[in-house]
Amino acid sequence: NTYDNKYVDRQQNGVGRLRLAYKPNERLRFVFSSQYDNSSQKGYPYAIYNDKKNQIKKVNYNDESYYDREMLSNSLVTTYAFKPFILESVTAYQHIKDKQVVDQDFTARDMFSGQQKQNINILSQEIYLKSKPPKDAKYEWITSVFAFYQHVDKNVDVNFKKDAIAVIPKLPAPMYYQENFDNPNFAWAISHESTFNDVLIKGLSVNLGLRFDREYSDLDFVKDTYLTASNKKIKALNFDSNLHFSQWLPKAGLNYHLSPNANTYVSISKGYKVGGFNTSFAQEEDRTYSPEYSWNYEWGIKALLWEKKLRTSLSLFYIDWRNQQVYQPIIDEKGQVRPGSLLQNAGKSRSKGLEFSATAFITHNLQMNARLGYTDAEYV
Repeated sequence: NTYDNKYVDRQQNGVGRLRLAYKPNERLRFVFSSQYDNSSQKGYPYAIYNDKKNQIKKVNYNDESYYDREMLSNSLVTTYAFKPFILESVTAYQHIKDKQVVDQDFTARDMFSGQQKQNINILSQEIYLKSKPPKDAKYEWITSVFAFYQHVDKNVDVNFKKDAIAVIPKLPAPMYYQENFDNPNFAWAISHESTFNDVLIKGLSVNLGLRFDREYSDLDFVKDTYLTASNKKIKALNFDSNLHFSQWLPKAGLNYHLSPNANTYVSISKGYKVGGFNTSFAQEEDRTYSPEYSWNYEWGIKALLWEKKLRTSLSLFYIDWRNQQVYQPIIDEKGQVRPGSLLQNAGKSRSKGLEFSATAFITHNLQMNARLGYTDAEYV
């Protein structure tokens, strides 16, 4: 940064991991995993770009910018093998604490700066029941129950400084606002999937699945605006809103073994992504965004060639989206662009393409991988 002659892209990272496994008998097994991440990053190497001259200026801004994060992730996997089926429980907890400070104009002028702090706690529990089919079994199944709780506590401070008045003429004086977000979420789901083997002909499998999702979200939002010189509150906004979503998600597929080393498949499934709250917005209608939906179609073929020395996979896909969630700039009621971005729903979009991968096992200790992908996506 030429403003203070300090590096802006330095970072320090530390990671610690722990894994414990205990198997008291042949049927029961416990696996505990824990990981702690700590990162401290200076930021950000952004500079002004002059599009007329096609020239990037030097990094030169006056406000301190950095990002610090702590993350703790724990999980306990318990597995018990009954004679006809396997019971598996996955319990997980994650804690994230971070802080971002940023010069929002990235110039040497005293214009805009912001700070954001978050505390996130996530607790989840999933229980699986799955069959233990013998070899050449005609039927396989898996059933699961899932529950999830997330609590996000976020604080945002944004400063409009003295030089911002030249950019925003209607700004009465240097000012700042503080936003507080208290956002708990709770979700649960239940699903079942069945696979029928050797249907009509040997090697043909039919897969059918169904999942039901339910999610609840609440947002307690407070925003206070102050004059910088006197700390006088000049504007206040607060609301408490809640959303809830539910959806049935079916899936179906066919798989056919062309030979012991090759199979082809086709599948169709419904995709779903819940709606939620925008944490930055300028108009009331942008406070929330709706769920997005998709129908996903895929055909593929997999094969082991050359005496199993080459593994190949080719797939073609088509995705039909409704209400796709897309990040957009923040626009106020006067049509002016504000700093930041928010999620909005696009009307309709589609995506199609192909993916190819190959792995060559050259020697016992050497293998080569190649991947190729092509995607054509558009709003329609």
